[in-house]
Amino acid sequence: MKYKSVSFLVIMLITFTFIHGCKKENAQNNTVPKVEYPGNYSFTTTLTQSTVPDTTMQYDGNISYDDFLQHWTIRFLSNQKIYPDIDSNGVMTYPDFVNTYPRGFFSGNFDGTGNVNFKFGYSIEHWGETYLTKYTVKGKKKQ
Repeated sequence: MKYKSVSFLVIMLITFTFIHGCKKENAQNNTVPKVEYPGNYSFTTTLTQSTVPDTTMQYDGNISYDDFLQHWTIRFLSNQKIYPDIDSNGVMTYPDFVNTYPRGFFSGNFDGTGNVNFKFGYSIEHWGETYLTKYTVKGKKKQ
């Protein structure tokens, strides 16, 4: 009987910690200034791939925040958009992307002067060769 009470308490503690941690994460995402970042941007994107020369593209895209879904959207090419998390300092993370690709990476930030910069991509190993796909994106907010 004593072990059942201890087990119950441990399970309740783990459950409470998990629920509390989830709420805390969502609350952090809601503290981001939603007025400063949204808008129209001029993006310059460099696509780097192991097997071909770099390609640089210009696109007038946008950054928006969906209050209902509580997520950011950055459309930096006509056929490319991302959904990063942005903290109160303008630092971006993208766990949905990084967790999808075993060798995926993402980093980015807003610099406070109307610029946004981020890099993301992934690498694949095949027959001892590593193939890289990387996007380097620089955006300037339009006035």
